[in-house]
Amino acid sequence: MNGPGDLRAQALLVYVVAMPFMSALAPAAWLPWPLILVLVAAPWLALRRDGPSLARALRDDAGFIVAFVLGALALVWSPLPLGGKNLNYAAAVLASYLLFFVAVRSWLCGSGVTTNWLGVCAHRCLTLLSLAIIVEFFLASFAGVFYADLIPFAHSDLNVADLVTEDFKRPRAFAPEPGFTALAFDCLWPLTLLARRSRWRHALYGIAFLLLASAASMVAFAVAAAAIWMFRSRNLRALLAVVAIAALLSAAALLTDVGSEIAWTVLGRKFDVGAAVAAEPTGDAVTVIDRVSTYLIGWQLLVESPLGIGWGSLAEAYATGTWLTDIGLLRGSGMLSLYLDVAVAAGFGGVLAFGAFVGLRVSRMLRSDAPGAIPVTFSVLAVLLHHALVTEFQFPFLWFALAVADRFVFQQGRASLKHGAGVEYSTAHSGAPASAVAPTDASPT
Repeated sequence: MNGPGDLRAQALLVYVVAMPFMSALAPAAWLPWPLILVLVAAPWLALRRDGPSLARALRDDAGFIVAFVLGALALVWSPLPLGGKNLNYAAAVLASYLLFFVAVRSWLCGSGVTTNWLGVCAHRCLTLLSLAIIVEFFLASFAGVFYADLIPFAHSDLNVADLVTEDFKRPRAFAPEPGFTALAFDCLWPLTLLARRSRWRHALYGIAFLLLASAASMVAFAVAAAAIWMFRSRNLRALLAVVAIAALLSAAALLTDVGSEIAWTVLGRKFDVGAAVAAEPTGDAVTVIDRVSTYLIGWQLLVESPLGIGWGSLAEAYATGTWLTDIGLLRGSGMLSLYLDVAVAAGFGGVLAFGAFVGLRVSRMLRSDAPGAIPVTFSVLAVLLHHALVTEFQFPFLWFALAVADRFVFQQGRASLKHGAGVEYSTAHSGAPASAVAPTDASPT
């Protein structure tokens, strides 16, 4: 049975709706609901063995495997002392890959999960999430109540941020920060285009997305759209015209009082040096000053240890208050960028291997002419771009977007094989030689 009546499809719906609940309602910080659901489904998925063959999977995932091994080997020559954080961090990286990517990829490749159903799942999740964001905006702004005051959260470091003025608060929904919630929109909003739904839902998503005021997500969407446009149309003049019009409209909006206040809310506060120095828990935890400082430290670590310092070494140094040579005490346990974090842990070789791992998916989807390829490409690019400014690899959104990309390639290959078999059958029964049959547009290339 295919579509929504299939048990696999219904279970996938539950998983997709649960993806934003990485902190809210989690029994423990290391055991969120999305992870629990995959753990329950993993034995069944292993027995089903859907998706790419083991040889194909090892080949396609070689970049990640190499990066992980290099990060593990780097622990041997790491200049920092080893501890429990190293093991925890390495285990979290591996578990995220195996459960959120490999297992979910098998889940997606099953016959019960159609392309339309993927869009339906994305719609259901974003509808719930958008309504939650809008409701929390009003609760937090007019009653001073956040969801963290009403339901248990697995994290206690929840930051309160203003939206435009101090009278309005940025909602976080079910994540510790609004930017983390925005990752769900990066991943799932493009995928909603795989299913037909009423337009009012996109208006709802747009309102919720704007209330999150995630500058990283907005930039990721814009860059992803520009990259796909350039690759698909190769019309640089049209792209420059659109950029120029957008720049003029933005400049005109900035001249208004409301526009300047919104710009300060979304972008300006990130340059607030005072907030960076005070590091008040009621303000934004990370400003551009913080990021630049962290990135410089990461680059210095990478230059001094080009082979990497191992998974979790930064978290261990931060937790134990260990001083780093020529750097001093760290202010955080990560690099505030997934790619810089991989580079520091696994060295230059590791980040290049990881880049090849994600780049393979991007290049395949950009070249794909399968129906739905553009929304999937948009999802992958948006999440990857956003992760240039966030580290949280343990969130399922990055892995889900990559797994959907693999699913499309797998389904396209399977369809090509079926088409090829059909051509051979018809040729044999027509009496014509195989070489006499002209290839069609649907033939594999």
